[in-house]
Amino acid sequence: MKLNIEYYKKGSGVSPIQEFVEKLPYAAKAKTIKTFLLLEDYGLEIGMPHVKSVVGIKGAWELRIKANTNIYRYFFVIADNKVIILHAFCKKSQEIPKKELKILKNRLKEM
Repeated sequence: MKLNIEYYKKGSGVSPIQEFVEKLPYAAKAKTIKTFLLLEDYGLEIGMPHVKSVVGIKGAWELRIKANTNIYRYFFVIADNKVIILHAFCKKSQEIPKKELKILKNRLKEM
């Protein structure tokens, strides 16, 4: 079953995810879009190293994309045949920073 990707939007209609992707370097943007297409076609079946569940947050997933020396993370949920990307950031450390998890939790509450 093909899924459709949607970006989280603030009440103002602005999507921080779209802004994040648009600001990526060309190679990272291309790899991100390619991986989004895989996610649309195969859903969670693409598995590791691309998709992993977010520990401690039921129903939340992490899309992992490495481009050049950077590692990009996209938090998402799946609902009604849609992948809803809630948050994106460039990962700099082993663990997911608490600040990034807090943003995810707040956006999940909004849904």
